[in-house]
Amino acid sequence: MRVVLAVLVAVVFTAPMFTNTPDVPQAAFRPTGIITEPDSTGFVTRMIEVVNTGDGVLSVTSVDGSCGCAGGSVQTNHVVKDSAAKLYLWINSRHFTDTVNHVDFTVASNAANSPTVFRITVTQPQDTTE
Repeated sequence: MRVVLAVLVAVVFTAPMFTNTPDVPQAAFRPTGIITEPDSTGFVTRMIEVVNTGDGVLSVTSVDGSCGCAGGSVQTNHVVKDSAAKLYLWINSRHFTDTVNHVDFTVASNAANSPTVFRITVTQPQDTTE
């Protein structure tokens, strides 16, 4: 009888830990990264998606570039499982002097893996005139 009572007490007190697990969103980028050249004015602009691969509602709160030449805005900020938030990213690469430059964007959200970082690699066109 004591064994049955002990098992019953253990089930009653541990069951809420398993049944009330909060829904936890996860963020994943689509595409996972970008390699590109700037346009003729020296700018790069892209729309990317942050996909909620977890459970619950993903709330994207901000996107920040790794330098003063980069920025972004959150276009869609609340998404359910398997849906995507949209982010608009831009880079002014006119001052870049290297042939390959990496610009990171930090995305803040309520995802379990937040903050997440998205990278755009900007390659400068080579001058072919001699």
